[in-house]
Amino acid sequence: MPSIETLTYPFVMATTAFVGLGLLYGLSVLAKFLKGKTHNQFVLYVLTVVEALAAKVVADTYQAYVEPLKANGNWDKSTQKIAADKALAALRSYLGVEGLAKVTAILGKGSDTDDFLRSFLESAVLSSKPVIASSAQPLPPRETEQTSPVVVSPSNPN
Repeated sequence: MPSIETLTYPFVMATTAFVGLGLLYGLSVLAKFLKGKTHNQFVLYVLTVVEALAAKVVADTYQAYVEPLKANGNWDKSTQKIAADKALAALRSYLGVEGLAKVTAILGKGSDTDDFLRSFLESAVLSSKPVIASSAQPLPPRETEQTSPVVVSPSNPN
């Protein structure tokens, strides 16, 4: 009669292999999840940095370049283009080689990084402008509605 060890050995080996495969599969799923989560956090971080830098660049460019031109009456389409180019160059400078590489990693090779950065600059310009009140007239006051008085009694609780 075979011993208990010889009978259980194949079972233990098969169970170990099955559990091992299950763990490998579980680890691969976990790795994919963590990679996706890490990538999303990376993208959010880079976009947040670009947005903050764009706001700073727009404020700096306005103060140093645009405001004096507007005060002198020299603001036109050509100076607007120069200001946009200065802002883009400043944003690229703030990001540096490493930051631009991160933006390119998000967009993918062959994408136009400058157009992407210009969209952030344009957004910063629009958000820095005061909200323009509409020229519509205010609504006339509502007429008060005449309602009959409500009588509260035990038979009519409302």
